[in-house]
Amino acid sequence: MSAPVDFTTALSRLLAEPRLRREFAADPEGTALLLAGQGPVRHQLLNLSADAVEAQAHGLLMKRFHAVQELLPRTFMRLGPEALCVFGEYAESRWPQGHLRHLVDAHQFSEFLRRGYAEALDAAEANRAAFHLSRCRIGMYWAHRTFINGRYRRALQLLYRRRGQVRQVLWFAGL
Repeated sequence: MSAPVDFTTALSRLLAEPRLRREFAADPEGTALLLAGQGPVRHQLLNLSADAVEAQAHGLLMKRFHAVQELLPRTFMRLGPEALCVFGEYAESRWPQGHLRHLVDAHQFSEFLRRGYAEALDAAEANRAAFHLSRCRIGMYWAHRTFINGRYRRALQLLYRRRGQVRQVLWFAGL
């Protein structure tokens, strides 16, 4: 038998997992039992409104969306009006945690885009997110599609750390 969970842990799972929220909306009793077993936490979950839980989950998704958008602005610009829908598709099964969660989210979203929406991904932004997460002091990347001087180009990207900041240099053939 698993250890009992506290309310915060159960609510976190409910907010992070769309499948659980759908189950909670359809069968609050069964989902509360699944999440918390018998006891006071189950009763606390049953006092929640499925609509309020869904609204809170949407608010958290929007917070993630805007944080990743700040890290990958050109990519989101290229996704256009589909950006929120594509991000929602990605976020359905991923919920990074920890103090680097926004960088992890940006990196994982970049990897998600490589598999299905590669034309929207700005490679230099994706490389930068990956470099931020690495412990490397210097990194060289191929940026096959990045925005330079008003258009998308192929470039060689050098990323390095200096005085706590990540800096970059891009080399491209200006043809």
